[in-house]
Amino acid sequence: MLNRIHLLEDWHVAGQRSDHGYDLRETVKIEYPTPANAIGWYPIGFERGNDSSLEAMGWFGLKLRLNAYAEETEIKVKANFIDNRSVNARIVLAGSGKHDVKLKLSDFEIETSKGDIWRFLKSFELQGNAELISASFHRGDQIFVETNVLGKSGDAGEEVVYTMSVYNCSEAKQNVIIKQVFEGWESLFPIVTPAQFVLEPNAKQDITAIVKVHDYMVAGGHENTLLKFIANGDSERAVTVEFKTLRRLPHPYIYHNEQQWKETKEKIDKYPKFKPAYVQLIATADAWEVKPPIEERDYCYNTSEEHDIM
Repeated sequence: MLNRIHLLEDWHVAGQRSDHGYDLRETVKIEYPTPANAIGWYPIGFERGNDSSLEAMGWFGLKLRLNAYAEETEIKVKANFIDNRSVNARIVLAGSGKHDVKLKLSDFEIETSKGDIWRFLKSFELQGNAELISASFHRGDQIFVETNVLGKSGDAGEEVVYTMSVYNCSEAKQNVIIKQVFEGWESLFPIVTPAQFVLEPNAKQDITAIVKVHDYMVAGGHENTLLKFIANGDSERAVTVEFKTLRRLPHPYIYHNEQQWKETKEKIDKYPKFKPAYVQLIATADAWEVKPPIEERDYCYNTSEEHDIM
């Protein structure tokens, strides 16, 4: 898995060279190199991908080494995407000379709900009164944890297994320890293997976490388990992973059987305060017109249809 990119070496760079890198007083553009066999846009179920851009959703961000020419410096950073959209960020520095900067993807001026834009990263542009000495793009600040399925179900007494992979995204050896974070009412205690290990630069370690579903979890109930991955004792940059374990609920996945629904209806008829909500729910369901998807859009329903029965 690609975890770290040396942008000035691995991508195409257009700009004015300087003694130690590139002069940002004129815009420097760093562009993802299109693979020779790229086909462009391709379908992924209801979604789409593009192999002429980098799939960077979920990455940490940029690490830059800059040499500021003035006591106060502003660097403008622009990220461009294959679909012609772009987002911007600002770096402000105090003091001339060398600065090591981390610019997270979340620092760019875009709503977090639109984070899937990073699936189509094409280039970066930088401009400011400084010299760009080095630039790298990282999947994780220090380490990155790749997860598989994070929600599973099991019967009482069954062991549920979660698998993960930890990657070293730095150029330094990392000693990683994994610990459970407790909020105070946990009843599931995962067995993590291995719970501590050393990662060489660019190395990978596969992890398993096993929890046992106990018999006093109600069918259909679940519990969250939070694991923290700490590398080289740096808890400030720790990575957390949360998974949900459910006690299996038999098909058709409803909490009430026929008799229990009958009892619920009797309570609605007996207590008038429940009647208005019941009547409204039935009316909404009866009035909902199910429509097929429209080819011109990549969703099924307008948000106005997200009413209380969905």
